[in-house]
Amino acid sequence: MLRIYHTSDLHDHRGIVPRLRELRAAEPGLLFDCGDSLRGSQTVYYRSEPIVAEIDAAGYDAQGIGNREFHYVFSFLAARARRMRHPLLCTNLVDVRGRALPFAADATF
Repeated sequence: MLRIYHTSDLHDHRGIVPRLRELRAAEPGLLFDCGDSLRGSQTVYYRSEPIVAEIDAAGYDAQGIGNREFHYVFSFLAARARRMRHPLLCTNLVDVRGRALPFAADATF
């Protein structure tokens, strides 16, 4: 049996690391975030998003890109993705300028 844990719409709600580690220690499995973990948005950009460090510390296996992680300015989107130690995934965005995307379209576990 494969157990899958996921979070969604954290919106910078911190303090989740101890509980997630506890859950995974008791019942191992994969941990994913479905997006919208940040406090920023497509139009608001914060250089520091403290929830990213918590997601990384909790050992997330991957995170889907939500509207909070997305930004219309390509360099801001790329900067957000670079700060994450876990894979950021998205399958439905295409850069019409042909630039390499700062997230993966798939992942294998």
